[in-house]
Amino acid sequence: MKKFLLLFGAASIALVGVAAPASREAKTHKSVSHREAPWSPKGMMPSKISQFYWGWDGTSEQWEPQETITFTYDDFGKVLTETSEYNKREYTYNDNGLVTTETSYWNDNGTWTPSYKSEYTYDDVIKDFKIKSVDYNYENGAWVKSNESGKNITRNAQGNIIRIVDTSDGREYDDPLTISYGADGKANEMIYWDGEDVDIKYTDIVWAQTDGQIVEGEFDDDDFYTGYNKIASATIATYRAFDKPLYLTASYGERNSYKFEVKYDGEVILSTDVAYLDNNGSYEKTEFEIDYDNDDDVM
Repeated sequence: MKKFLLLFGAASIALVGVAAPASREAKTHKSVSHREAPWSPKGMMPSKISQFYWGWDGTSEQWEPQETITFTYDDFGKVLTETSEYNKREYTYNDNGLVTTETSYWNDNGTWTPSYKSEYTYDDVIKDFKIKSVDYNYENGAWVKSNESGKNITRNAQGNIIRIVDTSDGREYDDPLTISYGADGKANEMIYWDGEDVDIKYTDIVWAQTDGQIVEGEFDDDDFYTGYNKIASATIATYRAFDKPLYLTASYGERNSYKFEVKYDGEVILSTDVAYLDNNGSYEKTEFEIDYDNDDDVM
C-alpha cells in the first residue's frame, strides 16, 4: 500500500492493512513538531566554501581535525564541485537550474579517477519533474550503464496527464495511476492499480486548484496539498484496508499552509495541520491519528 502512504502522508502508516475496527476502544495519538528555517542571503553566495569536521581524540584528549569538504559554486549559487581528501563530486545543470549529471571520483594517489555517474532527464511540461535517472559505473576506461529508472507519462489531447507509471530498465511496473476528467476539464476520478485490480480509487473529487499535471512525487508525502494541484475533498475507496469509503477534506491558508482530515464512518481518524510561520520555510506541524491496532506504531 505504498501509494496510500504517499497520498495521506507519513502519519497514515497505521492505516495500512488495518481491518475496519469493531469498536472505538483504540488509542489516539497527537504530535506537534516545529522547525525554524535559517535566513538565507540570496544572491550573496561566495564562489567557494570549506567545511571542517573535527573529532574528539580520547588519547590526546583534544579535538582533532577529521575531514575538510570544499564546495565551489557558480554565479547562481549552484554547487559545481564537492571535494574532500579522498572523494570528489561534480554537478552540471540545465537552463532551469536542475541537476543533469552528477559524477563521482576517487583520489588515486593524487589523480581524480571517475567511479560513478548519474544522468537525469526532466519532463517537457513539468520542468522540474524527473522522468528518467540513468546510473553508470566507470569500468576499464569507459562508462557502463548499471541501472535506469523513471516514469512514463501519457497525456490527453488537452495536455492533461491520464496515466503515469514507474519504470525500471525500460520496463513498466504494473501499478499505474490512471486519471479521468470531467466536462470542466478537471480530474474527477483517480485510480491506483495493482496489476489488474483496483487498489485505491478517488472519486467525487473537488479541487481547490489544479492544472491537470497530476503526478506522484518520488519522496513527497504532501503531493495533493502543495504545489499546483490542491485537493479540497474526495471520496476514497481503499479496497485492502477499510470496508467503507474514507472521506477526505482539505483547507488552505497563508504561505501554502494546509490542513486535511480523513474520516471513516463519520469519525476523524487522521489529520495533519501544517502552518508556515514565515517566508523562509519555518513551520509548525500537528498530526493526529487513531491507532486501531494499539501497536504504538505512529510516525
